[in-house]
Amino acid sequence: MPAFEDAKKYLENILNGDHGVEGIAIHDKDGCCIVKVSTPACPESAMGVKYLSAFSVLSDQAAKMNMEKNKKIFHMYSKHQVVQFRLDPVILTVVAAASANTGYLSSLDVTLEPLLQRLQPLVRPH
Repeated sequence: MPAFEDAKKYLENILNGDHGVEGIAIHDKDGCCIVKVSTPACPESAMGVKYLSAFSVLSDQAAKMNMEKNKKIFHMYSKHQVVQFRLDPVILTVVAAASANTGYLSSLDVTLEPLLQRLQPLVRPH
């Protein structure tokens, strides 16, 4: 089974857990998805290219202002929590219900690190 199918099944297991996760996307800085899974509760616009690429743009702008690039960002989108993790060259975006445990969401980069390392070669560094 290809790595992509393994990744999708692994992410779907997280999605089907009892933690309020509604969508997960692993993508490059331009918002081009390697793998993406979501439930019907996840806003479609939060998983779109424009939204997914915004984190990289904002992080790059912060770096230009002599601030370091963000490694994690937490924010609210409509009635959803969104957590984005920069693991160059891969970015992990997690969309969850507003009531989801933020501590759990903030640890997903560690939980998914082995998977993300396997997928990193699929993304060309910019």
